[in-house]
Amino acid sequence: MYNLIDFIEPGSGVTSVALNQAWTGVGANCINDMGQIAAQGTIDGVLYPILLTPNPFRSLNVGGLNGVVTGGGEYLDTTTAMITATSDPGYQFTRWTGDATGTDNPLSVLMDSDKTIGATFEPDHGDDDGDGLTNYQELVVYGTNPAVADTDGDGFDDKFEVDTGFNPAFGASTPDTLSSIRTAVEFRFNAANGATYRVESSTDLENWTIVEDDIAGNCGVIVRFYSTEGKAMRGFRARRN
Repeated sequence: MYNLIDFIEPGSGVTSVALNQAWTGVGANCINDMGQIAAQGTIDGVLYPILLTPNPFRSLNVGGLNGVVTGGGEYLDTTTAMITATSDPGYQFTRWTGDATGTDNPLSVLMDSDKTIGATFEPDHGDDDGDGLTNYQELVVYGTNPAVADTDGDGFDDKFEVDTGFNPAFGASTPDTLSSIRTAVEFRFNAANGATYRVESSTDLENWTIVEDDIAGNCGVIVRFYSTEGKAMRGFRARRN
């Protein structure tokens, strides 16, 4: 449990230390409830009974999910340990838990008792390249570069490719020239010069909702196209403001 030689203090005159064989039993029986050790010290070749008070070691257990914490181990009582939290890609350190609190990183820990300290790592919701994907999504979910908006260099930002069902990390997977045909209604009405109009729609022809407002008249026909995708059948009408 203890290295007796460590108890020899400079200038004490003690040149060697051994367990006190005069005690009944050797080893654990030579240690009292305070952890003190009954021993013999040699001074000028003469053995003297001495009582050694140890400076015990303290255990520091550290850890965290989605990151690494260094600095754990065994430390002499009342010494200071330094622990550091390093997050995995896509995560960031947010706080200490267990026998420590706060957000200082690295963190100094006074080892006056055995301690267990955990680090909390959470997804990094920053968006360093401004492409609309978080750093966590880029690094953990899609495998893209959080510092480059268009990881595969195909001319489309990473989030646009994700939203359109393409792989933003693979140049051959690109939404370029993707096209589609959607259903829309063509609505026409006559509009006078000097007047403004609004277009309204209704599903029951009783309750009307403005679709477009402040349309300037042109002494002619106004043409508008309104998408019907995902919408219930509805009627349209024009009204002068």
